[in-house]
Amino acid sequence: MALFFYNVIIVLLSPFILIYSTARSFSQKDKSFLLERLGFTSNSLSNKACIHCASLGEVNGAKQLINSMKKKYDICISVNTKSGKDRAKSLFPELEVVYLPLDYKIIIRNWLNKNIIKSLLIFETEIWPNLLNECKKRNISTAIINARISKKNLEKKFLISIYKKSLKACSYILCKSNYELRKYKKLGLSNNIKCIGNLKYESIDRLDKNNLPNIENYILFASTHSPEETDLLGIISSSLENNINVVIAPRHVNRSRNINKLMIKNKISSILYSQLDFKSLNEPTVIIIDTFGELIKFYKKAIFVFVGGSFSPRGVQNIIEPAYYSRPVLVGPNIDNFYEEAEELSKNGGLIKFSKIEDINLFFEKFINKDIDLDQIGQNAGRLIIGKSGITNLYVDFLYKEGILTKN
Repeated sequence: MALFFYNVIIVLLSPFILIYSTARSFSQKDKSFLLERLGFTSNSLSNKACIHCASLGEVNGAKQLINSMKKKYDICISVNTKSGKDRAKSLFPELEVVYLPLDYKIIIRNWLNKNIIKSLLIFETEIWPNLLNECKKRNISTAIINARISKKNLEKKFLISIYKKSLKACSYILCKSNYELRKYKKLGLSNNIKCIGNLKYESIDRLDKNNLPNIENYILFASTHSPEETDLLGIISSSLENNINVVIAPRHVNRSRNINKLMIKNKISSILYSQLDFKSLNEPTVIIIDTFGELIKFYKKAIFVFVGGSFSPRGVQNIIEPAYYSRPVLVGPNIDNFYEEAEELSKNGGLIKFSKIEDINLFFEKFINKDIDLDQIGQNAGRLIIGKSGITNLYVDFLYKEGILTKN
């Protein structure tokens, strides 16, 4: 019944979805966005394993797995966004990259008729009921890889009903942690569910040491969400007063100008990264990253890294990257997205979790007074992450053993 209502809802929304898709296609100057979302792709995907990555973040998370798989297997990549497609094409120019069709039965059926894919691997949480059920009808193996599910979604009865029906159509659900596995099992899934590990441990970009930003002595607020920048104004001001620079990398770079306005409103020295001349940086300031792909360059030299989302409903962003570069990691209470990873880092002395903003202020005072050993916290974080190796091979071996991947 839930799937029936799901299909009724998307049919009712179809005029708006079509208008949105058309507008996006024109604004992005990419006609393939509209055509491919409507299922009009070539048959070049046939007999390939299709790896679906929703957007840029998922492409980055799956890149090591894709690198490993492409050596032995015929694969292609599907995405939902232009940023995801651009990133996939830059990383894998030799692979076919397409937009995944909209989840309407008629579109999905036509797309699968034209592109008889061998299997479908969905990275993380993209659950499309019609796509999964049509694949099952055609005996196309499907798997959710690095699977995670939002705790909030498990509180919504309508979504739970859809998830139960759709996920039962999957050949396998391969979870990134035992914590995620337990959440999936609450949906009544058991026979096709397994924990393998978090692929993001092995999907970290390696830094070019010659391409690091020419800035020293700074703290980093990474992947922040509103209103975290406002909540952290006290620490930002204290940092500048103590001759420490601040770098803010908002999760969505289109927020950068608003953050800059927030700093100006509060009489805090700030500048957008794209306008910065490091040679003229004569006094402590707030540097706001407003371009893609820059965040990772700032991990290596950061005194410590606060990872955003953890004081917002969105939930904490990627804590693995700063930990890999042996940086002390600070987070707020909402760690559900990386619950098991955060708990393990905390247990091993590489991460500090705060229940409220005021606690970070106290931590910052200890840091200024040199009452806390940040170097040791960073070393603990790096040691733990570097020890997490071999997860990609575990995924590839399992998928091959179960026949989801077949050799060229």
